[in-house]
Amino acid sequence: MIASSVGHLEVVSALLSRGAKVDVANETGQTALHYAASKGHLDVARVLLEHHADINAQDSYGSTPLHRAASLGRCPIVHLFLDGYSNQLDLNRIDKSGNTPL
Repeated sequence: MIASSVGHLEVVSALLSRGAKVDVANETGQTALHYAASKGHLDVARVLLEHHADINAQDSYGSTPLHRAASLGRCPIVHLFLDGYSNQLDLNRIDKSGNTPL
């Protein structure tokens, strides 16, 4: 998750190629994709999704990577999710505060 959070694409790719589990979550339920989406690291998010990261993973607050990207104005990430993964994306997922990404 550290490499995803700081946008180190080469490190993320190397770890994934060596068998790192893409959907491991931290103590608050956030995955590497949550971090990449929050920080706006488009290339990292793309690689994580290519390795089948769960685009609808919810953290302990019920937030998905789309919630995080939308709340922080990460438009390129939102477009990546909508344009490339709309068939998997739950646009109406509600977090624990009752909010959807919209």
